[in-house]
Amino acid sequence: MLAALSQIECLYDKVIVDAVKLEGVKVPMENPYKAEDQFQCVAAASIIAKVYRDRLMTEHHIQFPDYGWYSNKGYGAKVHIDKIKEIGLTPLHRRSFCGNFI
Repeated sequence: MLAALSQIECLYDKVIVDAVKLEGVKVPMENPYKAEDQFQCVAAASIIAKVYRDRLMTEHHIQFPDYGWYSNKGYGAKVHIDKIKEIGLTPLHRRSFCGNFI
């Protein structure tokens, strides 16, 4: 999230993040749980992010079809985890997340 913030080229006076407190943000920040219920901009960003993620997962499925990204949309579904255990990680896997189950 900090990397994304660092790439914003327009001025902003507040950061709203869903349930995550970011360190080092130089403007006021709010991080309520379920921020999308309180802020329309967070709800809209969540929809955009999910559509982008779904398209990305479809592309990943074409590149690495054995992992079932097309159907699980990036979530740690049992089939996906079993494939990681069977054939290993791809360069696309987040190793920090995968450490929870492999």
